[in-house]
Amino acid sequence: MLKQERQSKQFSKSAAAAYSHLDNFIKSAKPEELHKYRVEIKKLKALLFLKRIFRSVMMKLIYQFNH
Repeated sequence: MLKQERQSKQFSKSAAAAYSHLDNFIKSAKPEELHKYRVEIKKLKALLFLKRIFRSVMMKLIYQFNH
């Protein structure tokens, strides 16, 4: 799992790229830009999913360790 700072940078980078591709698609109507936008959105969803799963696992481990 990436460290918090790297996760934040990666999320910001993917969000900016997604916005850029969406903007380019709106201006040009090229299907390639829409595809790139969708790929970036999938990356963002994956980062959020992994962060949520990692947090859940860590909380379970902490609970087990304390009890």
